[in-house]
Amino acid sequence: MKKILFSVAAVAILASCGSTGSTGSAQTQTTNTSTISKVAQIANTVSQITTILGANTNLTSDQKSSLTSTLTKYISNYNSISDLASTDTTKYTNILSGYKDQALSSVKSSVSENQYAQILSNLAQYKQNNATTSSSTTTNAVTSILASLAK
Repeated sequence: MKKILFSVAAVAILASCGSTGSTGSAQTQTTNTSTISKVAQIANTVSQITTILGANTNLTSDQKSSLTSTLTKYISNYNSISDLASTDTTKYTNILSGYKDQALSSVKSSVSENQYAQILSNLAQYKQNNATTSSSTTTNAVTSILASLAK
């Protein structure tokens, strides 16, 4: 029952969030408000996202490693389709949705139910607050990635 509730909550969070615009890195491609550009500083961005999503979860080192690996793969996939955002938004949305589902499934399988619920809560809270606690070079990249995971 808890897993169903968490799954419904995840779908609700994913469905309620919109996409975001550009990334703040000087090494990213130019974007407009309807597209997402490539994330240039993947390691730094993953580290910051892991910190944000892992807050108050008491993740073990193995769980942090798994989350880092999942986010690195997600961002690499995200980067690989960024050009589609301006040329074929339907295809882009469908592919990104599949990548997001894979990422969330991987995260869910590597943590406890309570930790997963906290990660989803952290994701929703970050989206709601549109926090800017990350370094200036990746603030917008972090926000873009988190928003893409949350929509």
